[in-house]
Amino acid sequence: MPACYIILACFTLIIVSSLNIVKDKNILYWLGAVPALAIASYGSLGVLFGFAACPRTSSGIPMCFLSFGFFGSLALLKIFLVRLK
Repeated sequence: MPACYIILACFTLIIVSSLNIVKDKNILYWLGAVPALAIASYGSLGVLFGFAACPRTSSGIPMCFLSFGFFGSLALLKIFLVRLK
């Protein structure tokens, strides 16, 4: 199964967690964010050390780098927002 489908499912969980239809939003959020961040970390390290290959953008940037930055930012922002409460 391509990782893109897993990442899409993770995005869906994160989006659903922001809606008012679920009771425990944090658990659903982290069920989406943690696997996606793990996949992005594995892909990014794989590209850096040569044991994995990620699709590249038209400018040559590996998409797993972008995914790592995006999901890493989401995780840091969530931690920051939870601590503000």
